[in-house]
Amino acid sequence: MGASNTAIVAKYTPIISALNCGISEFNAFLAVDHQLPLISSDNPATFTSALHKPWGQQGWPSKDNPGVYVLCGHDETDELHLGVYIGKASQQFIGHRLYAHLTPFRDSEKYKRDEFIIDAILAVPILKHGARSIAVALEEFLIARGVPGVTMLNTVGVRASA
Repeated sequence: MGASNTAIVAKYTPIISALNCGISEFNAFLAVDHQLPLISSDNPATFTSALHKPWGQQGWPSKDNPGVYVLCGHDETDELHLGVYIGKASQQFIGHRLYAHLTPFRDSEKYKRDEFIIDAILAVPILKHGARSIAVALEEFLIARGVPGVTMLNTVGVRASA
């Protein structure tokens, strides 16, 4: 069984804060009616740490929307070494992309990205009809910004932040 939800939220609060700063910066470029929601650990549409449940019962955030998702994890050998993978779902829904990432680990219920154990999933849904392409721009923007003190697990773009 994984860490408690409270411990996971505390571990990833600085990451959520850094990403929310990036989302706020990005929103400044958008018309008000296209601005994106910030991530909140209290909102199941933007956060889950319920990954240690049987397959299909995790309640992935915004699974039926396009948008940007973030896989948050810690190094297998060092609980304090955190990493994030930022991805987009512009042609599919977030749930389709999460399925593709996590299904290889469905029998173990220990989801991984590289050598990192995934503890939480964040999402920034695109709720405005016809605005899917915003996901592409937001993903690139957040990857380019990086997250201070966190390893970026994307295979292109910024790999680690100082």
